[in-house]
Amino acid sequence: MSVKFPVRTQGALRRRVTLVLSLALALALLLTATPAAFAQDAGEPVTLLLGQLATGDFTAGDSVTYIIDLPESTSYVITTGDEAEAAKFTLAITDRRGDEVFNDVFQTTQLDLKGGDHAFTLTANEDATLSLFVTGQLGELSAEYGDGALDNGSFVTAEDVEGVLYAELDIEETDFWQQAFLTASGDEGDSYSIYISGENAYASISDSSVEGPAVFWTQGGRYHVEITPVTGGNSLTAVVLLSGPVPALTVGEEMAGTLNPGTTQKAYRFNVDEAGLQFTVTLAADTTDVDMDMAVSINPTTDTWSSYNSDSNEVLTFVAPVAGEYFVRLYTRGEVAEPVDYTLLVEAGEAAPEIVPGETTWGVVPAGGKMVYTLPVDEANQLVTIAMVANPDVDLDLTGQIVDADGNSVASMSGYNSGSFEAMSQALQSAGLLQIEVNGSYASEETPFALRVTLEPAGAVAAQWATEATASSQFSDSGYTPTEATGAPNVAAASDNPLAWASKEPDSGEETLELTYAHRVAPTGVNIYESYNPGAVTRIEAYDADADEWSVLWEGEELTDEVMRVFSPALDSVDFLTDRIRLTLQMDLVSGWNEIDAVQLLGLP
Repeated sequence: MSVKFPVRTQGALRRRVTLVLSLALALALLLTATPAAFAQDAGEPVTLLLGQLATGDFTAGDSVTYIIDLPESTSYVITTGDEAEAAKFTLAITDRRGDEVFNDVFQTTQLDLKGGDHAFTLTANEDATLSLFVTGQLGELSAEYGDGALDNGSFVTAEDVEGVLYAELDIEETDFWQQAFLTASGDEGDSYSIYISGENAYASISDSSVEGPAVFWTQGGRYHVEITPVTGGNSLTAVVLLSGPVPALTVGEEMAGTLNPGTTQKAYRFNVDEAGLQFTVTLAADTTDVDMDMAVSINPTTDTWSSYNSDSNEVLTFVAPVAGEYFVRLYTRGEVAEPVDYTLLVEAGEAAPEIVPGETTWGVVPAGGKMVYTLPVDEANQLVTIAMVANPDVDLDLTGQIVDADGNSVASMSGYNSGSFEAMSQALQSAGLLQIEVNGSYASEETPFALRVTLEPAGAVAAQWATEATASSQFSDSGYTPTEATGAPNVAAASDNPLAWASKEPDSGEETLELTYAHRVAPTGVNIYESYNPGAVTRIEAYDADADEWSVLWEGEELTDEVMRVFSPALDSVDFLTDRIRLTLQMDLVSGWNEIDAVQLLGLP
């Protein structure tokens, strides 16, 4: 059973529309910054989604035309968050046929309009700030799970709500991120909880009369909505609004902003032109009474880099893993009682120095400052260990974070000892850019330090040498036997050496070497020590004891000009544990005997 938009008198409906949309718009405006002065070429319209905020600063004589595709013929409401500012504009509406359907002073207005593109032209009669939403009497809520439908810009009401109302919310796709707002309000004594879920989105409020709208980030998609009465339930008005693109910051230019009463967050965006550069984001407020925190990310639904000082002066340093658009979001711990003025500055620096695994990096951290280093991690399932030493009387802290190509933080680690001896280790299950930070926030003077990072496959912790071996042939019984391929390598230089396995004939065609290990593992790597004429290995297999069959881990040809090498090809994964590996060699690929000194198996128990 669906709950339709009821028939109301024009006056009652307008009062409800004006109240709800003005409140919702005011909230949306609080969550965005004041835009820069709007500029538009004559005759160039701006496409606007139904329900999306349009805002800008205008001087007398300026005009703008918004094109909005109205999905069907119904009642639409054009409203503003500031009636006094709106009255400084003239609004003209033209339908898809070019017929003018409205021309008057801009104020909250309800009109019956036909479906299709409409042009909304606003002309400033004096200097003014514009804020505008257009919503429609669209969609329905349902008492049946899976029924009901809402869209961006939907305006729906219901009466005598006794239980949960459901809807599937469809928001038009965009090439930019924006915030979606779902309000649920009613008469005095009515309050509602809201639950929204969908791909990369979740939002909920427990009491709409206290918490306001449910808010989430979106680029379009379908979301499941549940609205439940908490108290009352005599009447319900639900509205879906969109913020539009958040304000843009220019790298290197300071922006001034104000956090208004009732606000808990603000969002901005900025562009990164080159991957690998260090960026510093500085937030400075004129009060110590409000605790503002800061986060930066590529995807605004996550906090990749964060700063949580105890006041409203924050400095955040990060290395951009990819070029593209980034978001910076400001948060408060609780609502703001008085306006808080602040400045925000994003600065680009030099490329972060890159760590060489296994080598010592020497550096100096400035007093109260930070040093940031990077290490590309090209493969998944790597184990990183980071160690730092400095003057033990100075407190330096060490943190690490790996960020993937989408800007997601996939692993983090930290060491916060009281001195400057720090060590940490982490299994990195995804590839990405490892960012290492030496933090001297508690250092009163610049402090030298030494840093060392090791990176190896996670399976290397469980690396093992073969304990037994058999082969399709062997050169002799007194040397060159399969047993010579067990244990650790013991051939020091490229040579025809009886301490390695060799086949009976030098160019005999296909030969196999089978090796057994003490422990069963899921193989993640194999290191083949080819001590003489390398390049003949063409297949690596693992034995599945339960299925009594061999599975291919790698197959191909990897010829080389080297006279001796450790061959470590990337392996395909298998879903079983094994303690037996078989190598297939094509002996006529490389002239002469192709000798194997040892074979190390890496894996996860």
